[in-house]
Amino acid sequence: MFYFLLMVLTSASLLTACSKENLKNRNLSDKLIFSVGGISIEKAIAFKDNPKSILGNSFRSEIQSENSTSRSYDVGEFTMDVSGALEPLSSLEGEPGMLYRNSQSKIASTNARTALVPMLNGIKYRILLVNPISNSIEYSGLATSGELLEIDVVKGADYKWIAYSYNTEDVIEEPQHSQMTIDSRTDAPLLYASGMVRSAVVGSEPIVINFQHQLAQVQVEIDTKGLFGGVEELDAMFAGDYIKVGKFNILNGTFDPNMISVDVGNLLFHNPDSTSNRVKLAKYYTADTQISSFRLQFSNLSIRLINDKVESLSAKFPSGGLLEFGPYAGSSKGKIIKGLLEMWKIFPKKRILHVEGNAAYSYAASNPLKASGAFLRNPLNFGLKSEFLRIEGFEHEVVGSARNTLKNRLADPANYPDIIIAGMFSGFLTDDYNAMAEYINRGGVVFLMIENSNQYVDAFMKNILGPSVSTANYDSGGAIYTLTTEDADVLNWRFGDVRGKNWGQDFSATLYVKDIPEGLVIPYTSDSRNYAPRVGTTMFRHKTKHLFFVGDTGFLSCELRSGQYPGYLLEPFVVSTDGKDLPLPHKAYGNTTALGALDYYKVGATYEAHNSMIFGNVFSLLVATSHYNGINKVK
Repeated sequence: MFYFLLMVLTSASLLTACSKENLKNRNLSDKLIFSVGGISIEKAIAFKDNPKSILGNSFRSEIQSENSTSRSYDVGEFTMDVSGALEPLSSLEGEPGMLYRNSQSKIASTNARTALVPMLNGIKYRILLVNPISNSIEYSGLATSGELLEIDVVKGADYKWIAYSYNTEDVIEEPQHSQMTIDSRTDAPLLYASGMVRSAVVGSEPIVINFQHQLAQVQVEIDTKGLFGGVEELDAMFAGDYIKVGKFNILNGTFDPNMISVDVGNLLFHNPDSTSNRVKLAKYYTADTQISSFRLQFSNLSIRLINDKVESLSAKFPSGGLLEFGPYAGSSKGKIIKGLLEMWKIFPKKRILHVEGNAAYSYAASNPLKASGAFLRNPLNFGLKSEFLRIEGFEHEVVGSARNTLKNRLADPANYPDIIIAGMFSGFLTDDYNAMAEYINRGGVVFLMIENSNQYVDAFMKNILGPSVSTANYDSGGAIYTLTTEDADVLNWRFGDVRGKNWGQDFSATLYVKDIPEGLVIPYTSDSRNYAPRVGTTMFRHKTKHLFFVGDTGFLSCELRSGQYPGYLLEPFVVSTDGKDLPLPHKAYGNTTALGALDYYKVGATYEAHNSMIFGNVFSLLVATSHYNGINKVK
């Protein structure tokens, strides 16, 4: 009679979302209420390295850190880093693990070793109520994350509750009742939680479901940002039985040891950023959580450089393209078994000509004792072992902004610098601008900052952009400009993703360039957010000439060696104070919005200005451009 009554009650189970208002003043002693708390992940990952590798004589170096192992190999004129690491498996949003690295404010600690990330609303999970004596299923229902679930139960009865999910919005099938098992998948995680409950004890308090990962994810990332080339063709296969599926027992929370290997064939790579081919990612879930290393056989990897030359790299790989990632120590359940292949170009030393208006503020990054100059000279940013841009270094030359200075310096093409960083002040006249234009038209690479509008600037812009353009000065100190979300290969580079971020004007008017012919440049910013709307372009990159322009001579300005200048109308360039000179946003910048401005009304010092990060990304491209494209130095 008891079980008959229970079946009648459970057959009327209510599967619905309930608000707190709906639950008020209701007697829930005969109900169980469930809600999803999140997904538990590990915060600390431990592993070790073994310097021996199947890669043989091409082995050049071994780099160890707390979180990864890396080995480097020569691949023709390029360098390849092969590394392995265990990372937390989150799958909250975007690629697994990325939220954990980039948005830790959303993660709640549960203890010293684990953290809880929220499950996205709308994810389906199945919940079961099991008789703890007979192990028979007395309730099975589909539920949705973000919604409370009410289940009618017998008062005072004991239940084992079980919840599982593939972390998708797909409908989840019933378990195999005879064996109480579910199947794992290679394309989705398996999340599981269970507990005991007595209905009379719980009352109106929801039972919180904290899921735990039961699989590992094998993830392969191919990154060609370091040589400034996009992946044209890529073919690779696992050289071993690493991807396995199995039957998971939902009663005891374990896998049947007799797992089945899955041949996934050529790895299915995709672009994490759909607008760029410089990072490729493949990921597969496996029930085998004891993988100590894995190998890939590369049959094809070709890249297209920024000069449009296609390079076949896989033919130059060591050991016939058989690469090993790892080793990985301990269980990888709930973790990403990460294999990362990074391609680099170590650029030869480049000569920079700094056209400097005031070294006290290092407008042209000339002064090593100021933020922008220190940023360029720190080998952690630009050096042989940099994780941003690898180069043998720079030779620095500084000229002033007096009349004819630039004209005289650029008089002999055979002595052209590789790159020019120029803050063009009002002292320059026609001959100086003509010399700059000639350098650009010969293939010269320039980071150009101009804020003055006059006849010489107008003539220069017409020379470079065509007769239709004109210039004008608008805005004032602390003006804020928002970047485009396009051009990912430049704006989303190693110094940070600045797409959609802001840059800040340095204490003066901004130069707007008007009526640029359509398709000639990539416009990065137009009018400001905190002054009256204007027409024109304030930052752009030329599509065929190697010119980057910004309408602020003080774009790199900061009188400090490091850290953030306390003002919010001037000196927006910021680097870290830890000796690494990493580019950081100025976190309290921008003038109070004027009437009619896009952001009206907003008080001052409430914007972030990402000048230093923008400069790092753009300047890295200019270094690569000067190498791959070159300049005509014939008189």
